[in-house]
Amino acid sequence: MTQTKPLPIQEAFTYYERLGRVRDYALAHLTEAISVKAAARVACLSPSYFSAHFREKVGIPFSSWLRYLRVERAAQLLREHDHPIGRLAEHVGFSSIRTLERSFKEFLASTPRTYRLQFRPEASLRPTNLLSETTGFVSPTPNDRA
Repeated sequence: MTQTKPLPIQEAFTYYERLGRVRDYALAHLTEAISVKAAARVACLSPSYFSAHFREKVGIPFSSWLRYLRVERAAQLLREHDHPIGRLAEHVGFSSIRTLERSFKEFLASTPRTYRLQFRPEASLRPTNLLSETTGFVSPTPNDRA
């Protein structure tokens, strides 16, 4: 059985104002590449101090936490929508479907497809081009490809 990573300590973000600002920034820029340097700037700390402080207070390194946030958002979308998994990976900030799958297994011990089917068994019966207008996803139909 695959062992999942420990989950971050969420209370740290409400207790430590600087970490709360980093969380808010990360959530607002989830689709972008977010470096430790950028997060440290938001927290008004040096990158090396920020990394040590973050790991000590949250319980996992910043890069792992950022992947966790992206997996959490992807899991929400998988539960609620029929987005193609590759498009969903891009939408939550992963560079590829493979990176999403590895991170999903790391934190949830599941693949994105298996996770979706656990919550939405009917999703396997639907075409994958039914996309939500609220997320901005647009999947080309066969007629659009001409």
